Amino acid sequence: QGLGVSAQPGHAAVIQDRNGRKPSGKRSEMIKLSTADAIESTAYAVLREKGFELHVVDMGADNNRLIVATDKDHEFRGHSALEILGLLAVYEARGEDWHPTEDDVHSRTKFWDASYNDTDRDS
Repeated sequence: QGLGVSAQPGHAAVIQDRNGRKPSGKRSEMIKLSTADAIESTAYAVLREKGFELHVVDMGADNNRLIVATDKDHEFRGHSALEILGLLAVYEARGEDWHPTEDDVHSRTKFWDASYNDTDRDS
């Protein structure tokens, strides 16, 4: 059952399935997702379902290629569809004022600094 998130700047995110229903919350286990080919294929599908057209652009001599997702009002570029969904999530959460605050930068630095001392070992 695929879940999606819809949000407008200044409003709480709403998690729902493809039919617009909120999940029942009766799961006995935590949902775990990781980056992998299967989720990348789903990310392409989600972008298309959200109305984005996808194409690839060549960024020059270093053979760096980017995926470009466009709709009538937006253009997002990334190395993967999953990365573009992340950009879209940032835009949906912050709008045109997406730049990090000093607190955002501090929190990120603190998170990574702490991770060197407290890294989970995932098997």
